[in-house]
Formats: sequence, C-alpha cells, structure tokens
Amino acid sequence: MASYENSYNLNDLAIFVEIAKRRNISKTAEVTGVPSSTLSRRLGILEAHLGVQLLARSTRKMALTEAGRLYFDRCKELIELAFNAREALQEEGRRPRGKLKVMLPGPLEPLSVARVVSDMVRTSPELSIECDYCFGEADLANREFDVALRWGAQADIDLTARVIGFYPFHLFASREYVARFGNPQTLLELQAHECLVSDGCQELSVWSLERKGTHQAFKPRGHLRANSLDMTRRFAAAGAGIAALPFQAEIRDSLVRVMESWSLKPVPLYAIYGSRTPRAGARAFVSELIKLGDPDPDSGSLSSPDKNVRLPSRSGQPRVSKVEAWS
Repeated sequence: MASYENSYNLNDLAIFVEIAKRRNISKTAEVTGVPSSTLSRRLGILEAHLGVQLLARSTRKMALTEAGRLYFDRCKELIELAFNAREALQEEGRRPRGKLKVMLPGPLEPLSVARVVSDMVRTSPELSIECDYCFGEADLANREFDVALRWGAQADIDLTARVIGFYPFHLFASREYVARFGNPQTLLELQAHECLVSDGCQELSVWSLERKGTHQAFKPRGHLRANSLDMTRRFAAAGAGIAALPFQAEIRDSLVRVMESWSLKPVPLYAIYGSRTPRAGARAFVSELIKLGDPDPDSGSLSSPDKNVRLPSRSGQPRVSKVEAWS
C-alpha cells in the first residue's frame, strides 16, 4: 500500500488550481507559502494518479494541456465551493445566529437571565433562544444543548465549562416558621429543625457553614428534598423548614434569614458548553452572564473570575479546557 505522502489526496486539487492560475510554481510558492519542491512533487503525484499530464512544463513556461484545462475548470469550482463553505462556517462562528438551546437549573434571579435573553434576541435578530429547565446529569450526557448552567462543581463530565461567578448562600425560613419553631443560633440547635434539602449539587446537599474563620460541615435532614432551588424556596415560603438559598432581593423580601452569624461557603455557578467548539451565540450568552458579576453584596453576586476551567473526564483524569480560543 502506498504511503500517505505518495498517495492522491484532495489537497492536491487545491495545489493544482493555484499553480494553474499562475502558470508558475515559484510564484505559487510565494503566495501559498508552500515550498516549490513540495508543489512540484504533489503535482507530479496528482498527474500520476490521474494518468494524464495536466501542465506542460518547459524551462521557460508552463501551460495547461487539454486534459489540464478540462480538469482545471471542474476543480476550480470545487475549490471555490470549499472556500465558500469555510467562510460561511467562520461567519457562523463570529455572529450569533440560529437557535440557541440553554438549559437552566431554575429561574436564576441573581443573574437576570431573562434580561440577558431579551437583550440578545433584540440585538441579534437572526438568533432565537430556547430555555429549558433541566436538572439531572442525564441531560448533560445527551448533549442536546448549547449551554447548560449548573450550580456547584461538576465532577463526572468531560465537557468544557466557564465559571460565571461565586454566589453567597445563606439560611432562610418563612416568618411563620420562625414564629412557631424559633430561630436557631447554633449548629446543635439547627439539628433539631426541619431542613429542606437541595440535590442540585454537592455544595447544597452538605452545607459548608462559615463564621469568623470557623468552618463546619452540616448535613441537613428533613422530610422534603428537591433538585430545584426554586422549589426549595417555595417549600421554605410555605413554612416547611429552613433552606440554603442565594442571597437576593426576592428571597430577602419573602423569607427571613436565620442563623445570621453563619453563612454558607459561596457556591460556584458554571456554564457548560455542549460542544468543544461552541458557536457564537453560546459564547456571547456566557460572556453576557459573566459581565453581570456585581460587587454589591446585596445583589447576591460576587465578582466573576471569567476563566475557563478544567472539568474531570469520565475516567477521572483532568482534561484541559478547549475554550481558550473562544474566550
């Protein structure tokens, strides 16, 4: 079997077209950056494969043969179509267009996702956005999305992600619950309360509580659990127990904070790309979310690091992010 170096390949068509345009191998080498010797060798391989001479060569000039002219006319169209296809894909990668499917873990009021989506479709009329509330790992495995937002570290996926930001969480309950059962002030007192468990991420299934440099892990226990922070908030508003929730105006107005001297370790929010080469719409959407990093502590958001991150592969080995070129 012939080696790849000496076999016919489609790149030879492009080489032949460039040489035929200029009728000069040296000039073609200057334009393409390919050495003259390589051009001559590849042209010879192409002619040998076809079994005909395409270019009549002498010491002074080069001319297309009859077969070469026929082949040039056909190949020129193919090469132009290939370049047009490449330019179309590059344009697709630069400009947000088409349908963007976004998977959300809940309303995400701290990020004003609704405002970001509305602004994007207004400024990019060729873009349509479909938002879907999805919570399970199976949704990520299917990869039928462009961007998925997820709370907490994602341990068992081989996709590329960016950190949107780290958001402060606190413990909240309804006024009715506090009036009936009291406001716990210590971890020992908290153990006696009904806690609402969120299965959205590891950081919320085990509460990492902090106070004045002291760190304590607390395993919440209760009769209600959900994989949606919005549902957990609704349980708390109904007086069902104490929940760990992001610090935001809506929660602050409908619930009261308990164990005020303690706070949870900030929970990261990740944007996970469904492709290693995300389209322009996906990159623009994530960039807009990162811009919303707000230093105002009352808004519930801390400054966003705006960095690509490594996520472990399914085999447990770290995988280097592939998004640097798309940042």
